[in-house]
Amino acid sequence: MCLFNVSAQDKTKPLIKFKNGTNVSQDEFEYVYQKNNGGYDEAKKHTRAQYEDYLRLYIKFKRKVMEAEKVGIDTTQSFKSELQTYLKQLAQPYLIEKDALDALIKEAYDHWRQAAQVSHILIKVDENATPADTLKAFQKAMAIRDSVMNKKRTFEYLAERHSDDPSAKDNKGYLSYFTAFDFVYPFEKAAFDTPIGQISMPVRSKFGYHLIKVHNRIDAPGVRNTYHILVRFGANYEAKDSLAAKQRINEIYQKLKNGGDFATLAKEYSDDPKTKTKGGELGDKYIAVSEIQDRKFKLKDKEFSEPFRSQYGYHIIRVAVTDANKTFEDMKKIMRNRVTRDRRAQVAEEKLIAKLKLQYKFEFKTANIDKFIASVQNDYLSPDFNAEKVSKAILDLTIFTFGTEKQTVSDLLNFNQRNRNRNSSLTSGEALAHNDIDQFSRTRLLNFEEQQLEAKYPEFRNLKKEYRDGILLFTLTEKMVWRRAVEDTNGLKAYYEKHKAEYPIGERVKVREYRSPMKEMLVKIDSMFNANTPAKVRDSIIADELFAVKTTRNAFLKTDAKSAKFYEKQKGYHSPIEAEGEVFYIQYVEDFLPAGVKTFDEAKSEMITKFQTELEKEWEQELDKKYPYKLEEKVLVNLFK
Repeated sequence: MCLFNVSAQDKTKPLIKFKNGTNVSQDEFEYVYQKNNGGYDEAKKHTRAQYEDYLRLYIKFKRKVMEAEKVGIDTTQSFKSELQTYLKQLAQPYLIEKDALDALIKEAYDHWRQAAQVSHILIKVDENATPADTLKAFQKAMAIRDSVMNKKRTFEYLAERHSDDPSAKDNKGYLSYFTAFDFVYPFEKAAFDTPIGQISMPVRSKFGYHLIKVHNRIDAPGVRNTYHILVRFGANYEAKDSLAAKQRINEIYQKLKNGGDFATLAKEYSDDPKTKTKGGELGDKYIAVSEIQDRKFKLKDKEFSEPFRSQYGYHIIRVAVTDANKTFEDMKKIMRNRVTRDRRAQVAEEKLIAKLKLQYKFEFKTANIDKFIASVQNDYLSPDFNAEKVSKAILDLTIFTFGTEKQTVSDLLNFNQRNRNRNSSLTSGEALAHNDIDQFSRTRLLNFEEQQLEAKYPEFRNLKKEYRDGILLFTLTEKMVWRRAVEDTNGLKAYYEKHKAEYPIGERVKVREYRSPMKEMLVKIDSMFNANTPAKVRDSIIADELFAVKTTRNAFLKTDAKSAKFYEKQKGYHSPIEAEGEVFYIQYVEDFLPAGVKTFDEAKSEMITKFQTELEKEWEQELDKKYPYKLEEKVLVNLFK
């Protein structure tokens, strides 16, 4: 993607020349300007005065960045670590095959607008199982599928007897309706790709192999937040038997039909303690109760169902549908975020890996890998396996090459020391070694590609510069302005003395308040007031005897409604014990203050912001003298042309 107007004009010429040798080219300024002013086409319409206004701001920015570099902030470890963290995040969109990612985003949106009704049979096999165990699970899944396809047994019969999903014993594999992101991606894709009435081929997920029978698919756009009212029966419930529960749910249903509020009725009648206080809210995710799932995708927004029964009792559900009319463009950003966090992003990554292997002529050195595996055998399974257990001749063997890279057994073992995660499901050294080599090769390819991003993509290079300069600016400004304004007490007090007239304040009453959830604590304090106990003695008693009392001081303006009752009293007045909810309190009038100016402490929070502005202005004046510049008129008149 090109961000700039392509023409014969040389846009690398300096627009700003600082005396210290730093230059700002025309294309650098145009990139920053258009990004912050509506894009390139909009920027072309702007006037010279608008460009000059932004130039003044950009010159201030560049001076601060140059100063940060001069004092060495860019060489500190904290800066390097922070920048690296941001660059890792910036690189992620470039390390997924774009066309594949775009296709996955569109597919996710299409699935999100539908619901598939399915049953399944699961044959468990570990994600990292040996080829032999994987084949065995696949063959079992195929045998079950063949039995159904040849009509020897029904899908439901085989699910109940052979599925490794524990729920199949009761539901015969029936999962009801689901939509995008409810289940793992391979399962979701197969369910939406398999024709209605058909059974998928075995589908591999992290859980094993699935056979998916697709009963139906319906349009169900939008996010469906589900609410329910549950009536259970038994000795511990209002309804003692099924008949009473059915009668009770029917009565609630009638109240809803007569206009009753669903949330209010849920709070009053539902026997689900986890949801009743939230108006019966179950959320917008898949609910493992097929009777609920059977209905939630068929109800319209704010519509409630008729009463129905599940293994838990009698329900009425209601759905609230949002975003139903949103187009792909409306949802594209949300879908992108969900897809890149979802396991399906691995599909796009796999395509990028394949593309990079071709581009960089990737090659596994099979003979050398075989030698390495033969030399270590099952010793490689040991968690403390390291390079010391391998001969130098083996360590020096090249296991793969690509581009200008050559990786050896030694490199693999160094990588393992930092990243090794021994998976107990892999029971042979050969399988584990192949797994580790695969992970190592993928990591090295992606890291290598990450290092090429700056040269390959101008937009990435510009973003990197923005983040780098932004962190430098923030770090130095924090030191010179923000933190200094807070920490320089003497400077702030001097600012106060110079500007205190700018902080007027009206008449106030100073009130001390004592609060406690224990009334007996306030009774003790009240008795001290009545006995005219001095304030210092009173405070000492409260502290020494660990009273469960919170003491606060407030100054209320005379114009504040809260202060009216105090202006009817005198200094030293204390209120009777009063209550606010479950908390008791006493208020004590410490003093009445005349109009004047705020004290330093009263004005401090307001002053800090203004003090920061003054500090920054002084700092910028220093940088103005330190970093003079020249503006190139011939380049300026050609901006965005």
